[in-house]
Amino acid sequence: METLATNEELINKGFSMVHEEFIKQGWFLKKNEINSIIYKKDEYPSDDFTIKVNSNNISVSVPLSNSNYFYKASFNNYFQACEYLSLHLTSLERNYKAEKKYNSEDDI
Repeated sequence: METLATNEELINKGFSMVHEEFIKQGWFLKKNEINSIIYKKDEYPSDDFTIKVNSNNISVSVPLSNSNYFYKASFNNYFQACEYLSLHLTSLERNYKAEKKYNSEDDI
């Protein structure tokens, strides 16, 4: 069952810390299941962060800025997966903000 809600409580508590970062940056849960999580942001409709928890590992797919491609990595624990997600979320947001600033300066 897929659930849509911006400030919905995260079902898989293993990602609680990084979940707060996503919400603060304006991302929302497109999918909120114990084994599958997807974060989206209206501002970037083609980008999403996808998390899949399997019995063997945690698979994470992150968007590459200014690209239609995603990078996928697998981890053995929640901590490593959360650190990776946090790093890529911060990087993506920084790149998009710099791009917006650059584009707004072109309009002057």
